[in-house]
Amino acid sequence: MIGFSLAENATEATTLSNTTAIQHKQKVVFESGNTIDKSSYNGEFTSINDISGIWKKDTNSENFSASRVGGAANSVHRFSATFNGNDAGILSIDIDASNKVSGTLYEIETNESQSISGQLKGPWLTATTTDNNKLQGLLNHDAGTVSGTWVNSTKGTSGNFSGSGCQLNPAPITINGFDDWKIGFNTGSQQLIPASGTNPLVVMDGAAVAHVRLKVSPWGEMSFPIAGFDKTGEAEAIDLSSSSFIEITYKSNQSVNLQLRQYAIHGGTHNQITLPAAPELTTVKIPFSDFKGGLTPLDLTKVAKFNFALLSNNTNDGYAELIVKGFKIDKFN
Repeated sequence: MIGFSLAENATEATTLSNTTAIQHKQKVVFESGNTIDKSSYNGEFTSINDISGIWKKDTNSENFSASRVGGAANSVHRFSATFNGNDAGILSIDIDASNKVSGTLYEIETNESQSISGQLKGPWLTATTTDNNKLQGLLNHDAGTVSGTWVNSTKGTSGNFSGSGCQLNPAPITINGFDDWKIGFNTGSQQLIPASGTNPLVVMDGAAVAHVRLKVSPWGEMSFPIAGFDKTGEAEAIDLSSSSFIEITYKSNQSVNLQLRQYAIHGGTHNQITLPAAPELTTVKIPFSDFKGGLTPLDLTKVAKFNFALLSNNTNDGYAELIVKGFKIDKFN
């Protein structure tokens, strides 16, 4: 068990690290503490949202009890962090399967809490509290860390935050953080894989992949938004002007046109490159400068989605097949 403790009338939080793991017996007990001030907390969960126990430091001891701050029932990941600067306190951050951010900010000096709402786009977290504190940070799922800055332009205050967290509920299948892949095709084409539905994400040989197989006549596609969808279902605009290239690991029995689509542009001709057929998994690095052929030159400040266009079948197989195992964007994910 890890977290933070705050005594009444205290001005800063104490960071707690695990001493003894939670014992999943009839009573869910734990032991946690701080290695600097040598305090310890021995307790148990009295419900899923409440704990109680004994605090000890040197020869002093006291009973304690606490209730959960924040905590969304549909959370896939949960992070706890401390923030400092002009103000100081604790953050509880929840992220659901659609990368929606919610949570609670607790300010130590005022003994007040604020709701947090925002969005996770790739590894980048942006959120706002009910008191107009703006949070921007970087979330690393693999390392289980979150860090960034906060600012309140109204009050002229700012600072940093950092913390850690973990996965709670089964996470959706993702490819380098992209989890909203879909397939589509015209009425003359036939869907073979996936067997049903439009979600091509599966686990193959222990790894997440996007897998599509279509008899195209004349076209089929597989796509994903870079930064998710807005409330209208439109792929959101994202600025990739600081990025220089993408790196894709894929396998295909036929050449594939990879389009990088501008925000809110659907039909017509898009800036694209051609991925050659690859009978085995192959990794390629493609500069954004190679994407050409659109009605207008590529504007990286306002792109929205990648679209794999399947425009012909393999002559021997009688279908077009594409497997994508990796998709990395320079300086983004």
